[in-house]
This record gives sequence, structure tokens and C-alpha cells, in this order.
Amino acid sequence: PTASGPTPTMGPRLCPGGRWRPLRRSAALRWQMANRLLLPLLLVAAMVVACRLPGATGAQEGDAATHVRVGSRVRRGPDWVWFHQDGGGPGTVVELVPWKQEPGAGLRVRWDRTGDWNVYRWNAEDGKFDLELLD
Repeated sequence: PTASGPTPTMGPRLCPGGRWRPLRRSAALRWQMANRLLLPLLLVAAMVVACRLPGATGAQEGDAATHVRVGSRVRRGPDWVWFHQDGGGPGTVVELVPWKQEPGAGLRVRWDRTGDWNVYRWNAEDGKFDLELLD
């Protein structure tokens, strides 16, 4: 770039003498940019944290060993991705198992409507809950 070329409206520019320096942005422009870029990200982060707080709908605190026991009644939870494995109804926890080598993060459930069983996440993979307690 040369000093005689068009002056960019944002970003660094070449000053007389061959130095690069950033363009000065007004405080109002910086505020607008922050609102457009950072505020939505902060709002999403706050929503994710709020959904995982103890007592929030669908969130469970702790691990399977402290809150779920064999015989607990469960249904689909907030992070359910397993289509119709449950037959649309509740089930019973039959075993506490690891989920991908994470102890106590998996629950083996037998579903009432289908009689099928499978293992589901319980505070595994960054706090995912495939199930929620009915008891």
C-alpha cells in the first residue's frame, strides 16, 4: 500500500514515513462493535451457565453415584438425542456404568414400554443429561 492510495476506513494504515499504526476509532464506534460482537456471545454463555445451575429445569448436580440409584425412575432429559429408544415413556435405572471411561457418568435403563435397555449420559461430555429423574 502507498500513502497516495485510498485510505482504509478500518484497520491499520500506512502513515507518512512508512510506519503502520491503527486507525483511531471513536468510543461510540467501539461501543457499537462490542454490542454487535460480544454481547450476543455473553448472553449465550450466561444462558448455558444458568441452565446448568442446581435447581434449574433439567439440570442435575453431582454425579450418578450421589443422585441416582438402581431402581430410580427416569424419562427423557434435556439433552436427549436417542430418537424413540424409550418408546415415549419412563424407565428404570438397572445399573450405574461408565460413559466413555468416565466413572458414574452412564446409566443403564430398561424402558417400560419397549422392554429394551441401553446406556445414557448422566453429567457426561461437558454436563450432558440424557435423562431426568421422576422420583
